[in-house]
Amino acid sequence: MKELSKKTKNKTTKKLLETAPKKLHREPTKRKIAKHVPSKLAEPSDANEVDKNLTFDVSDLIRADAGQSREFHLEVSEDFDPNDFVLGSDIATDVIFMKTENGISVLLENFTYTIRETCCRCLKTYMKKMVIDQAQREFLFLRPKDIADVEDVYTTDLKRMEVDLRNMFRQEILLHFDAFPVCSPSCRGICPVCGKDQNKAKCGHELVEQVDNPHDQEESVKPFQGLKDMIHRKK
Repeated sequence: MKELSKKTKNKTTKKLLETAPKKLHREPTKRKIAKHVPSKLAEPSDANEVDKNLTFDVSDLIRADAGQSREFHLEVSEDFDPNDFVLGSDIATDVIFMKTENGISVLLENFTYTIRETCCRCLKTYMKKMVIDQAQREFLFLRPKDIADVEDVYTTDLKRMEVDLRNMFRQEILLHFDAFPVCSPSCRGICPVCGKDQNKAKCGHELVEQVDNPHDQEESVKPFQGLKDMIHRKK
């Protein structure tokens, strides 16, 4: 194939340019450029917020000399296992952190909260305000080798330089839980015969004091036998 001469190439190029459609002339248009708005940062979940409510940075105390302290007032809403207890208010307390030779000592003063309890007489739930004067724990830097009860040992997270007070709060509430809670000292409870609430109205059943004589079935009285029978009938 013969190569085209330079003169032939120029003619061919000129002809193509003449026959090509002319480009339409357009006026420049104004274009709206949307401003870049940074996306909203992902917010932590409620569960994570709750977990961090009682976690505190103690890096300054870890680096400080023994005896250094800092204190503050704390009001926090915390969700614990409902199988343990249910709170009816925020927890309010004065917290004092102190550096010791072995860890961080934590002192709570005026530990105040409201807890839901069930009356052991009438079986109704009610809210009771509790105030614990003082509670103290030491969060050790090193975990002891011999541990009798893991629940009684508190440690400082040296990696994150944090102290988590959640378990301390939980234990204090459980330790001060009433063994026999009553909604009122004057609560009459429920009738062991028919199961009616005697605070609302008297049912007419007279309670017979139990005779401590297990060998004589006629003299021994079971005051809650009627209530037991009633429960079985409902089942």
